[in-house]
Amino acid sequence: MNLQFPKSHHYLSQFYLAGFTDNGTKEGSLICLDLKTAKCFTTTPAKVARRKHLFTHRIRNLPPDAFEKAYQSIEDQVAPVLKRIIDNKNMDYQYDLPFLIRLFVFNLLRNPHLLDDIKKDYTRYGNELSQTISAGVPVFSSIMEPLFYQLDWRLAIAIEGSGGFICSDQVISLSAFEAFPEGEELDFFSPNSLLMMPLSKNLGLIGSSGDISELERRNINLQAFFNTATLHLSRGRLYSANKEFIWLMPDGNIGEFNDLVCFIRNNDPAKVNWHWGTLT
Repeated sequence: MNLQFPKSHHYLSQFYLAGFTDNGTKEGSLICLDLKTAKCFTTTPAKVARRKHLFTHRIRNLPPDAFEKAYQSIEDQVAPVLKRIIDNKNMDYQYDLPFLIRLFVFNLLRNPHLLDDIKKDYTRYGNELSQTISAGVPVFSSIMEPLFYQLDWRLAIAIEGSGGFICSDQVISLSAFEAFPEGEELDFFSPNSLLMMPLSKNLGLIGSSGDISELERRNINLQAFFNTATLHLSRGRLYSANKEFIWLMPDGNIGEFNDLVCFIRNNDPAKVNWHWGTLT
């Protein structure tokens, strides 16, 4: 019997991308900006952030879509919680935070660029092990999630009429409150680390190993800072509900959508020294 399995796999769930559409649904419109060509077009969550056979495997005694179904189970747990948080612009830290951390780790580990890098390191051990690594996100997620409970987590709420938060093909960003000494590497659990993930056009999630209330004492535009972190780590595409969002230009000034399009046309974003690495 020739069983048919879905070929196109989303590395950003449609329920997650729905939060960045014009009407907040999976059927809504997303504005997509290509950072390589500066071309802008309108699309929907179903058509972006996906790759053919990303999680399909050939592991013995398991159906090819076993891991894709495991991901669906995680999505079914997280989706209603995220929608309620977005609707209420608030969360119950005791009940809701574990689901947001699960979404954070889920988005981190399912990123195809990270999986590509991991696969390159393990291809010498054989194709089956390489596929196991890319398909075994639920296992790695259950190991990593408890590590993030030690951080302080807060919601960032977009200012009304500000254009809100943007999304990209790589939604997890890492920054710090202070510059790091030369030779030291910043990671998620470094002193004064600052982790960010947009949750919707109106909400962002911020985690830190330091005093997160320090954000309130810094003279920065948090939305512009947040959006620039999302922009900086993108591997090619930005997604937004509108063209009103703001970002920090390399000189530190606030930029708008047209500024970004002009900037992309004249620069390679991957080679730019962005003004967002620390809050100093």
